[in-house]
Amino acid sequence: MPCANANTPARLLTQNAAEASVLCLINEERAANGSPPLTLNLRLRAAARQHANDARTLKWWAGNGPKVHVNPVTGSKPQDRIKDAGYCPEEPNCPMNENAYAAWYQGGPEFQTGTTPQAAVTWWMNSPGHRDTLLDPDYNETGVAVVLGVAETGTGADNADGGGIFVQTFGGCRKTDPATLGELWDWGRNDVGQLGDGSTTDRHVAVHPEGFADIVALAGGRGHSFALLGDGSVLAWGFNPLGQLGDGTTTNRLTPVQLSSLGQVIAVAAGNSHSLALQRDGTVLTWGANHVGQLGDGSTTDRAEPALVEKFGDVIAISAGFNFNLALKADGTVWSWGENNWGQLGDGTTTHSSIPVQVTNISGVAAISAGFEYGLALRADGSVLGWGSNNSGQLGDGSTTQRHAPVKVRIPDGSGPISAISAGGFHSMALEQNARVWTWGGNGYGQLGNGDTTDRLLPVRPVNMHDVTAIAAGFGHCLVLKRDATAWSWGMNNYGGQLGDGTIIDRSVQVLVKGLPGISIIAAGTFHSLAS
Repeated sequence: MPCANANTPARLLTQNAAEASVLCLINEERAANGSPPLTLNLRLRAAARQHANDARTLKWWAGNGPKVHVNPVTGSKPQDRIKDAGYCPEEPNCPMNENAYAAWYQGGPEFQTGTTPQAAVTWWMNSPGHRDTLLDPDYNETGVAVVLGVAETGTGADNADGGGIFVQTFGGCRKTDPATLGELWDWGRNDVGQLGDGSTTDRHVAVHPEGFADIVALAGGRGHSFALLGDGSVLAWGFNPLGQLGDGTTTNRLTPVQLSSLGQVIAVAAGNSHSLALQRDGTVLTWGANHVGQLGDGSTTDRAEPALVEKFGDVIAISAGFNFNLALKADGTVWSWGENNWGQLGDGTTTHSSIPVQVTNISGVAAISAGFEYGLALRADGSVLGWGSNNSGQLGDGSTTQRHAPVKVRIPDGSGPISAISAGGFHSMALEQNARVWTWGGNGYGQLGNGDTTDRLLPVRPVNMHDVTAIAAGFGHCLVLKRDATAWSWGMNNYGGQLGDGTIIDRSVQVLVKGLPGISIIAAGTFHSLAS
């Protein structure tokens, strides 16, 4: 199956998703040419992001050539930046290098093809020097940066609406650095072991359970959690009475167990008491509770082990709601199954479905997110659609009317293009290309982050929220990841400390999650939070 998001303009992706796509494409090229795959190293990525961010600020890349790799203000070269980021300090002669690529767009789709992950990798592969670096077997680690903006001035660039700056660093350190390999941090409710730290003690600040490395994605449900590892395997822990962990038992797990039946997974999702995995070949696996058909197998029988959703493929993204699911296919259509009492399947009815049905009147979708009893979709043109429950205004259409088919979220005029969405319990989040956030819907716990507790039927701005690269909505709380690798939170906190600020006090404005190192991944469970 092609790498996810390969041909999606970077402006429509979260930074992590765009970077993951570039890395996937590069490893495909390396595999085809007999080179071993590269693993993600966060120190290398920090160096790449620094260079890309500096290019956006200083705009000195016009003319290309070697000077693209030399910062005109600091004089730094790739090796300087990589060493300054702390990579491989004990090997002075460790091989290091860097590739760079930039493109811009000017409004229409015809100008966006050069801003995709595939465009960057194709350009590198067609440039002899860059190709040699990309395929060099002496490199074993990498860091990819995808930063939105323009890296140069001059004809075209000065009039561009924006663009994408792609930088990849390479390293050949022979000593592993455990701190760079995607370890787990989590906090909040832990009554059934959903934090994976061997206890059932709630944690008001982040803890660091052992047994985790090389995490590339996280997912949290009502009381269970998953970690997707770089080799495509999956770890599970937490609540398991209906088999939602997928280990073939109904035994709760206070520490992670590896799901032996999974090994080619590219995404995981956790619902109320059921779970999903997306495999590299575009097929979907489900397990756990099935009383309203949320496993998509045509039955209502619970299952403790993963099984395929039959006759359903070509999927590029999945999302789990409370008792229903969404899946995005490569053709831009959205499919759903499970509970439908609020119209959350988006098929124009309120009839449950135990097999996938197509969400009506929607196409050209780039991202999906399933909330408690509603769904959101981000289209490639930057518009956002919602359907299902709307009693708190979580669909953002200015009403509290339940919708059985998609309606447009009324993002205010003048907003930048939307690049990511996240659906929570009764509130929603959207991330703009310019790294600012919108929220709307229920606000009884301050989960809109705008300083009050009044529900909003239309999007509002959280207080002092900028430089955001990723968003995640829990049942009543919000998480954001900022460019400086810090995590911030707001909303419900009185049910386990899911904000991670050391208290159990609800917050209507952002607070810093305490005790975290620099992170790159966030996820929100119902009442707990995860990061890596």
